[in-house]
Amino acid sequence: MSRGYLTTAATRQESERSPRFAWTLNELSGALGDLGLFIPIVVSLIVINGMDPSRLLTTFGIFFVANGLAFGIPLPVEPMKEIAGVAIANGYAPETIMLAGIFAGAIILVLTLTGLLTRIQRLVPISVVRGIQMGLGISLAVKGLTMISKTPLLGLDSITLAVLSALFISASFRRRFPAALALAIAGAAIALTIHPEAMREENGFGLMIPALMFPLTADVFTSLNLALAQIPLTVTNSLIATSGLLHTRYGDKAPKIKSIGKSIGLMSLVSPLIGGIGMCHGAGGVAAWHRFGAKTGGSMIMFGAALLSLGIFAGGFVTGVMQAFPLSILGTLLLFVAFELARQSRDIRRPMDWVVVLATALVGFAYNLLVGVLIGLLITYLLWLRESRKGR
Repeated sequence: MSRGYLTTAATRQESERSPRFAWTLNELSGALGDLGLFIPIVVSLIVINGMDPSRLLTTFGIFFVANGLAFGIPLPVEPMKEIAGVAIANGYAPETIMLAGIFAGAIILVLTLTGLLTRIQRLVPISVVRGIQMGLGISLAVKGLTMISKTPLLGLDSITLAVLSALFISASFRRRFPAALALAIAGAAIALTIHPEAMREENGFGLMIPALMFPLTADVFTSLNLALAQIPLTVTNSLIATSGLLHTRYGDKAPKIKSIGKSIGLMSLVSPLIGGIGMCHGAGGVAAWHRFGAKTGGSMIMFGAALLSLGIFAGGFVTGVMQAFPLSILGTLLLFVAFELARQSRDIRRPMDWVVVLATALVGFAYNLLVGVLIGLLITYLLWLRESRKGR
């Protein structure tokens, strides 16, 4: 029996024995391992698209807590990245982004409740799933390196800080030290040093009470196009790849893909009605949280409660800190998340399966995940056909 399989089995058994909720610094640290994905998107939506920071943070907080209570394992909540990316690039209005999330949530719920989602999952072999994860890892590594490359060699936010952060993270894994928590505190301190004006009371402290709102002025056609563009990414990464990674990490404790689909659909339907956006789960977030120490639903509840409190009382202040947060630290966190995703492929053994993994990953990285999945499935089918002919 191979060492890779033993490692995976041991990890799964450890996760199955762990409690549903733990309240440790490592749990909190794991919750901060995804900041490299979370902060850039949220800040851009606030600064470029004019979304309300208090409402945005509050909605994320609500659904982090809800998912933590429901699943009892780390299943991070993320913005729908295709919708957010296109909306940020084009400067779409908040109402259009919100309606896009509602459309996407409705489509995912239909796929889930009709059973189509489960059927799609059965058609995708493990080699293609690993390819999706590796392709996402490559994308995150490139994004992380790009962030770091934008900083100078020396300074508070610099390449030197990125190297020191990487060494610190590497050393912390051996000692189970909450590295992401320490780096988040250091990053916030650096941000406030660079931009002390964020501490002024008029820059975002105050009480915000969530209330219902409807995107009545949205551009319906644009919202529908954004939602349709999001669905392939949600099905491949947020559902199929995330489900596979959760099963690897948490065994029988991992929710079925149908439960994840319901979660994404309901979040995306409800969140925009209180000023948020379409939300999903993602393999990158799962890998990040697990890599940096989160193992139970306690991490979700602690992080969600923090976001909820900050959203209600200090949305603008948090946005100011996020805007000035060191790129070197965010980029370094992304590099370690990328490594965690890529190493999931260690359970692939056959050379032919590695062909599928690499083809799916590289095409998914170069074009998009849906094209990568289609190429991976095509190669899998052709290899299966060749083997079946040889067996005759």
